[in-house]
Amino acid sequence: MSFPIITKTIQQEYERRYAVAPSGMPCICGYFGRACRQLEKPEGANRASCMGCPLANYAKGTVLNKLAEETHGAHIYMQIRLLSGRIEEIDVYLAADGNHRYITSADHCPENHPAGLRDEIIEAFRTLY
Repeated sequence: MSFPIITKTIQQEYERRYAVAPSGMPCICGYFGRACRQLEKPEGANRASCMGCPLANYAKGTVLNKLAEETHGAHIYMQIRLLSGRIEEIDVYLAADGNHRYITSADHCPENHPAGLRDEIIEAFRTLY
């Protein structure tokens, strides 16, 4: 499972976005999450108090998240939450000549997906892998 990384920048964006602090913020994290104990930690918002935290939920939508990854030989499967909040899937097949073959969830029914989504999924995979 992948947990959102909460950076100082994300916390400040979150604070600017809301005029009033949303309910549900753990008391230990302070006003608008200014005292968040997981701030800037590489493991992300992985504590019990982070579950349901509005700052952690906001961070999920502002960064790429790897939701699942499986590797089977020359095949890699990944489920990704994109910056837009969309959850998409990609299968990558590694060829012996070094080329990659990408099959994304946008390929299965392209008329139901916005233009450029396939490229966005591939770029997200390259960033996260």
